Amino acid sequence: MKEQGTDALSRGDLTEGVMRGDSIMTFVPLHLSAIHRQSGLRFWVESWFGAEEVNWITPDQWFTDGQKLNRCIWTPPPAAADVAIESLAKSKHKRPMSEHVVLILRLMTSRWRKLLTKVCDVVFTVPVGTDVWGYSQHEPLIIGIAFPLISPGLGGYEAQKSWWKLKATCEGCKSLLLNGEGIFCANFAYSRGDWMPCQKAWCGPCYDAIDLKEFPIMEPEDEDGFVTLKSQDKLRFLVGRKGDHLTCPFQCDLCQFRNIQKRNPIHNKVEDMRLLRCIRRANLDAMWSRETQTVTKNFNLAVRAIDISKALGIDDPFPVMGPFPVQDVFGMLAAVVTLTRSLDVGKYAATVQYGTMRKMRFFFSNAFHASAEGYCSSSVMAKDTRKLMLTECPTYGTFFELFARGCHKRMGDIVKPDRALSLPILHHIMSLVEKDWQTAGPQERYKYALEGCFYLISYCGALRGEEVPMTDLNSVFKHWDEGDIAFPRKHVAIGLMGRFKNQIGKKYHFIPLAAETKSGLKVREWICRLLDEYRAMGIFNGPMFRTTAGQPIKASCMEEDFFSRLEKTQEERPDLIPADADVTEEYGIYRSFRRGATSEAKNRGVKREIIEDNNRWRKVERAQGKHTSSSMLEHYTDVRLIIDH
Repeated sequence: MKEQGTDALSRGDLTEGVMRGDSIMTFVPLHLSAIHRQSGLRFWVESWFGAEEVNWITPDQWFTDGQKLNRCIWTPPPAAADVAIESLAKSKHKRPMSEHVVLILRLMTSRWRKLLTKVCDVVFTVPVGTDVWGYSQHEPLIIGIAFPLISPGLGGYEAQKSWWKLKATCEGCKSLLLNGEGIFCANFAYSRGDWMPCQKAWCGPCYDAIDLKEFPIMEPEDEDGFVTLKSQDKLRFLVGRKGDHLTCPFQCDLCQFRNIQKRNPIHNKVEDMRLLRCIRRANLDAMWSRETQTVTKNFNLAVRAIDISKALGIDDPFPVMGPFPVQDVFGMLAAVVTLTRSLDVGKYAATVQYGTMRKMRFFFSNAFHASAEGYCSSSVMAKDTRKLMLTECPTYGTFFELFARGCHKRMGDIVKPDRALSLPILHHIMSLVEKDWQTAGPQERYKYALEGCFYLISYCGALRGEEVPMTDLNSVFKHWDEGDIAFPRKHVAIGLMGRFKNQIGKKYHFIPLAAETKSGLKVREWICRLLDEYRAMGIFNGPMFRTTAGQPIKASCMEEDFFSRLEKTQEERPDLIPADADVTEEYGIYRSFRRGATSEAKNRGVKREIIEDNNRWRKVERAQGKHTSSSMLEHYTDVRLIIDH
C-alpha cells in the first residue's frame, strides 16, 4: 500500500505510486511468473530439488513437454495458474513416477489454491523479506511439491522385467520404446541408493555424443588430405545403435555419475557437465568396439531366441540386466581420466596418440593392486611353476576392454617410424666424417672418431640408438688382438653392458662385427682410431661413448651431428635424399640405422633366423613368455665359433 500510494493518499500526498502516474499493474504483476520477478530464485530451487535433468516448463510447454518429462518445475503467472495446475494434474496422471515443483505468487488464489493442494503432496509459503524472496515482492511465494505416486524400494517395481519386456520413452525424441528396441540402462526400473528408479532409455540415434567432437575421430583421407567417408560411416562413434546394451555392459550417464561421485550432478557446475560428457564418450567408445553389423546380428538373434522360447513355453529366457551396485565396477573413472589425457597436445598431431593415452590404464591397475582393496581381493591359482592371478581390478574388466578397443578404433594410429638409412647414404656420411677427421687437429680427432664409430656400430650391429652407448670399452680392448689374428676373418668384438629392452637385470652381450664389410665400411679402422685416442688419454675402462665425466652419453647427443650430415648429403647427393625431404622428421638416430641394416640384410638374402638372432627379435615369444637362459644373445666364447659361417 505504501509503494502503490494508497497510504500517502490517505494523508493527502499525491506524489507517490499511482497518484504519481505509475501503472497499477507494476504493483500487482498478475502476468509475471516468480522467476521473472526475483533473480536467484532458480539457483535456490535447484539447490534442493537437484539440477540434473531438471526441466523448467514455460507456458508454451504446458501441453507438450510438460506431459512427457519426468522432473518439471512450473512457474505460471497468477493469472494463468489455474490452467497450468490443471495441466500438471493431467501430467501426473499419465506419469505417476514424475516429480514436479510449482512456484506461484500469492495472487488470485481463489482460482487455483484448492486444486494446487489436491495435486501437490507438500505446499508451503516463503514469506517476503527472506534471502530468496525480498520485500519488494510484497506478496509471499507459494511452493507446491508433487512427489511420485509410487515409492518403490530397492529392486524397483515389483520385479524388474527382462530387457525385451521393457518399455520406456526415449530421452531424446520422446518416442515410445517397446520390447527392448533401443538402448536401456542396466539399472532401468531399479532404485539404487536414495535415488528414484532409473528410467533412462534411448532409441539408437538419440544416444549421441555431447562433446561437440572435442575428442578426435580418425577419418580416412586421400593423398591430398580430403576426407573420403562413406555415407554409412558419417555417424560412426557419434551415435549409439539399437541393441548396443546387449553387446556391451551399459549404465546411463546419470547412473555412472552417481557411481563415481555418490551424488547427482549439479546443472550449472562446469566440472559435473564435463564429467557427464566424458562418460557419454566412454560409453560410445565401448559400444563402437563392435561393428554395426555385429550389433544388428546380435539383436536379431536375440529376437529369434525370444520367439523360440515362446514356442517352447519359456516365459523369460534371459537374465535381467541389473542392477549394478553404486560403485565404479566398470572402471569408468579410469576411462574418463584416460579420455581427458587423450586431449593433451601431441607431437605428430593435435592430440596425443592412443599408444600414449593408454598408459594411464597401467597406473590405475598398479594403484589398485597396491591398495588394500586390490591386494585382499586378488587371488592366485598355481600349478607346478605356472601361476594365474585372479583380480577384481575394474581396468581388467569387460567394459574397460571394450572401451579401450573402441577408443583405439576411434583414434587410430599415426605411425611415423624413422626412415631406414640406406647403405649409399651411410657411405656418403662416412666420407664426410673421413674428410673432417683427416683435416682435424689432434684435439678434434677424438670427436670425429667417436662420431664415425657410433654410426658404424649402429649400422653394422643393427642396434637401436639407445643401445650403442652401452658399448663397453674394456671388452673391446680385451678382445682387440684376438679379432685381428685368431681367425681367418678379421672382426671386432663389441661388448654391450646394460639393461636391454624386454630383459631383466644388467646383461653382457657380445656382437662380432666384420673388420671391413663387403661394401667397404671400415669398421675396424674407425674403432682403432678411437682406441688410439683413449690410449693417449690413459682410458681403458668404462663406456666407449662417454661424457667428460665418464658417464655414457645419450643417443640424442649424436642427433644434431647426424642431421647435419644428412642435410649435407641431401645438398650434395639429391639422388640419395630428395630435396623436398625433411631429414629431421623422416630420419632418427634411434631407429634409422637399425632399420637400414635390417633392410640391407634382407636384400642380400640373409636368412631370417640370422637377422632375428642378431636383432634379438622373437626369442622371448619362442620361449612362451619366459626369458631364454642364454640371455638373448650368446657370450663371445660361443659366438666366435660361428664367425666363419
